[in-house]
Amino acid sequence: MFAPVLITEDIGLPVKISLNYSSDLTETAEGSFAKFYARLWYSYQGRNIYHELEIPFDYFTNWKYAQATLTFLDGYVVGYDLYFHLKNLTGDLYFDNVEIEHSGQNWVRDPFCKDVNQGFTRAFYQIPKHWAGVVVPVGAMWDSIYKDF
Repeated sequence: MFAPVLITEDIGLPVKISLNYSSDLTETAEGSFAKFYARLWYSYQGRNIYHELEIPFDYFTNWKYAQATLTFLDGYVVGYDLYFHLKNLTGDLYFDNVEIEHSGQNWVRDPFCKDVNQGFTRAFYQIPKHWAGVVVPVGAMWDSIYKDF
C-alpha cells in the first residue's frame, strides 16, 4: 500500500541547468533550432508567469559541457518542467549528466536515464513515464544507450 503525500517546498534562486552533449544535426528547413530548457513557473502579484531558461545546442560538436543560470525573477518560483526541443533538424543528439540545481529538493525519477522508455503496470499504472514525448514526429526516437565516441 502507499499513501500520496503533498510536498510543499519553496524553490529559491539561483537556478542552474547543465548537461553534456554531442550532436550531429542537419537543418531540413528554415527556422531550425535545438535547445534544452527549463520552463519555470513563477508567481508575481497574483499572476502565474513562465520564464524559459535555455541552453541552445550547436548543430555539430563533439562532447561539450553547457550551462545556464537564472539569478533573478520578480516573485517566487512555484515549479518547473524540463524539455528538449528540436525543430526542422535531422541527425543525432546525445546527452548525459542532465542537472538542475536550486535551493529545494529534486524529486527526479531515473536521474541517470537508465531506461527512458520505462512504463508502469498493475498497481502503478497511473504513474506517468519518467520521460515522455510532448510532440514526436514520425521517425523521431529516443532511447537509453551508452555511446562511446
